[in-house]
Amino acid sequence: MSIEVDFLCRHPAYIPTVANWAWQFWNQAKGFTLAQIIERFSLSFDDKIPQTYLAFYQGKPAGTMSLWHHDCVQRPALYPWFAAFYIDEPYRGRQVDRALQAFAVEQLRQLGFAEAYFVTPIEHYYERKGCQYVEQVIVAHGECKRLYCVRS
Repeated sequence: MSIEVDFLCRHPAYIPTVANWAWQFWNQAKGFTLAQIIERFSLSFDDKIPQTYLAFYQGKPAGTMSLWHHDCVQRPALYPWFAAFYIDEPYRGRQVDRALQAFAVEQLRQLGFAEAYFVTPIEHYYERKGCQYVEQVIVAHGECKRLYCVRS
């Protein structure tokens, strides 16, 4: 099993792939165009926020995760945020998630942050990954999500 993780900005040919994953999984239903999402992921860096990471499984793009300034308008004081964590279906259950999370936490540490936050509707998965549950947050359209903290 060969998993490598790197910054998306170092692999610009894969920006449309990552953007398409995000658009299909989250943003299409919210009314965003694919072009808008491609633009967002094009503005990613390797030395400051925002950052997007791309995992390769045996040389093929397999998943992504980002570190953003904000991802929850209900908690504007919290900073920074992990977001857009996605593993392409053929690569789920192959440890790609662990590799992405480890890389992301190391980047968080290198940027000088002690913690980052994220929201998800998923229950009990992230506690097993070492994340600390903080609280329930009501987001857009009354949807309830779980707020977590990740320490570097």
